[in-house]
Amino acid sequence: MCGRYAFISPSDVFLKSLLLSERYQNYNIAPGQIAPIILQQDAIIWQNARWGLLPSWLKKLEDFKAKTINARAESLREKPSFKLSFEQRRCIVPATGFYEWRKRDKQPYFIKAKKGIFAFAGLYDIWKNAEQEIYSFSIITTRANDSMAEIHERMPAILNESDFELWLNPKIGSDRVDDLLLPYKEELIKYAVDRRVGRVTENDVALLEPISLPEQGSLF
Repeated sequence: MCGRYAFISPSDVFLKSLLLSERYQNYNIAPGQIAPIILQQDAIIWQNARWGLLPSWLKKLEDFKAKTINARAESLREKPSFKLSFEQRRCIVPATGFYEWRKRDKQPYFIKAKKGIFAFAGLYDIWKNAEQEIYSFSIITTRANDSMAEIHERMPAILNESDFELWLNPKIGSDRVDDLLLPYKEELIKYAVDRRVGRVTENDVALLEPISLPEQGSLF
């Protein structure tokens, strides 16, 4: 799964092709918070959205109890909350890296790419009533690759820049993007970080810094 991530935007260009007009800096993005996503409507745009997808068919927000911060790649067509978004409302969730808690001892780790920024495959929806319009999103997860499996069996589905256009295009059916949700092929950088990342009130650059573990706890 993916329950926390960080995004510190570049100053001018994100992954060469998608311009970000405003700086964004959040070292501990948590469910329910607002974060930028990239989507395509008439054009490719950046949109601030709530993490935790709210299906457009909801009658009342308070009635929705489902946990939708993550969407499993293997069951996207089976879940009412995700089915239509997978077909027509796919998005990119930019991230500097993500946090995962090692299963055996709940030690948090920060995981990042060897170079550049992650582009997580995501889904979005737009919930509306007479007073408001809410964009929300979910991060798609897939099986962990060999590098990540030492910590957890799941990880975010990560897109290559060459696949952005295909993934975002709402006219492209979901049957043509299944192969984009396979485990990430590249090696990951991962290291233990301070346990205070588990508190949503903590948000500073030191959360991204590696810590030393006792010798007996440093082995997977």
